[in-house]
Amino acid sequence: MPVMILACEMCPMKVEATFYSFIMAIINLGYLISYDVGGLLMDALGITATNYSGLSTLVIITSIFPLFSLPIVWCILPSQLKMKE
Repeated sequence: MPVMILACEMCPMKVEATFYSFIMAIINLGYLISYDVGGLLMDALGITATNYSGLSTLVIITSIFPLFSLPIVWCILPSQLKMKE
């Protein structure tokens, strides 16, 4: 729900429907890529239904990976972030 509210607030006037659908398409593409990358990581670490030996490594990788998107947010929305301060 917070993602949808943020997408609604980002929409410029007179192109709300187009911009909202574009933002939601990007979000859905991100989810699709994350599922695929997660599956590839599980395969690379040898995690199966009976073997959980690499699970701790997977948890660490998936916990750190979202931090890489933070610099992108600062580059894309610098003016909006400054206004909220």
